[in-house]
Amino acid sequence: MGAVPPFSFNDELTLYVDKRLTGAGRVFFNAGELVRSLSLAADDYFSVIGHDRIADIAVPPAA
Repeated sequence: MGAVPPFSFNDELTLYVDKRLTGAGRVFFNAGELVRSLSLAADDYFSVIGHDRIADIAVPPAA
């Protein structure tokens, strides 16, 4: 409950990922089960979802 999966399997639901994750070495997902996680190289993740899904979504916190 409340999990956001790292992929969209529905054509009516477009997934966008914040561009700051492109600089991450690895991306970790924990969608739906709190005791298991998945780790992917960020480059591999973006090659799967497509670089056209990168957007400015989040704003960095103010210092």
